[in-house]
Amino acid sequence: MAHDPESKGCLAINSLVKLVGINDELFADISGAVKVRVELFEKLLKLAAEKGEISDKNISSKAISLQSVLIAINVICKVIQDGDSLWSSTKQTLAGLGGYHESFEV
Repeated sequence: MAHDPESKGCLAINSLVKLVGINDELFADISGAVKVRVELFEKLLKLAAEKGEISDKNISSKAISLQSVLIAINVICKVIQDGDSLWSSTKQTLAGLGGYHESFEV
């Protein structure tokens, strides 16, 4: 996203934002996909908790938070295109959720 010269962001997220109150049927389809992603994050977080990699507290909230971060990055990348800044803000969020480790550096 930081390397997209046109700052397009994500088609799904852009569509989600544009369709609120405009087209209920398409909005339902796209928002359903977001909900599926939250459920996937929840399953992955439960696995990580079972392995002792993260705390098992507030798994559902953490899953929603992760999806929220993805949505936010897809929007903010239209304004901030510096990859280091985007990664830094993502690290902050992951650390706040108890899911960041220095080995994650990219």
